[in-house]
Amino acid sequence: MTRDAFIALLMTYWSNGTEEIPLVRRGYFDFVGAAIRGYPGRPSGVHLHNPDERHQCPTCDTWEGALHLPGCDRERCGGCGRQLRSCDCQRTADTPRVPYIDWPNVCARCGELRPALFMVPNDEWERYIQKDMQRELLCQPCYETIKAWIDTGPQQPPPTRSTR
Repeated sequence: MTRDAFIALLMTYWSNGTEEIPLVRRGYFDFVGAAIRGYPGRPSGVHLHNPDERHQCPTCDTWEGALHLPGCDRERCGGCGRQLRSCDCQRTADTPRVPYIDWPNVCARCGELRPALFMVPNDEWERYIQKDMQRELLCQPCYETIKAWIDTGPQQPPPTRSTR
């Protein structure tokens, strides 16, 4: 959910603007407590992330904070941090095992939680995304916006009250 979509969602519940919006900032702008979860008529498909909720590994079903089951594809190496199955570390009995923690993907530009992944040819990605951000994740709307801005050149929007 983008920031603008989130604000539009909030305005559907608190449209008169006089009530206090029960927003709790806990790392993601789209975490809203039980106020919207239990609100009648909440649009379906709205994902509200609760950072205190424990998730399970989608491969071995272990809970966050516990060790993966042996052979799980998502287990990380205690030496280098890469995926255990693909690292070249020499593991010993002293090599620590890494407990499962869900680290959700977040768009680096707008903060959308778990955006849909999409493919872009490498040469196109390198043309539109600055070098220090090329390893970051972007949602497709942010990528398309950046691409359009670069393709249209240095045009500036008309001044508004806040930009005068």
